[in-house]
Amino acid sequence: MTRYYFHLVDGHEIIPDRTGIDVADLDEVRATTLEAVHQFRQEHPATAAKWQDWRIEVTDAQGVVAVTLELGDREFSGVAPTRLESMPCRH
Repeated sequence: MTRYYFHLVDGHEIIPDRTGIDVADLDEVRATTLEAVHQFRQEHPATAAKWQDWRIEVTDAQGVVAVTLELGDREFSGVAPTRLESMPCRH
């Protein structure tokens, strides 16, 4: 297991994830990231629109970015988690 951190980032600000989670591999990192975005959009649709210029940068313990997901990507809007798993993330 490797610990990854899910930071919220825009052009001017970073909201760091200081806790992170342990995952088995990058496929699990990607699935977890996509599920988190989907869940956030479902639970907070009005607020989600305000985050469209932000992205999630998933890093390992050394700060190396493993996955980046733009929160404003329209291709992920309204997509069920099972379909999200087959969609690309930027590595």
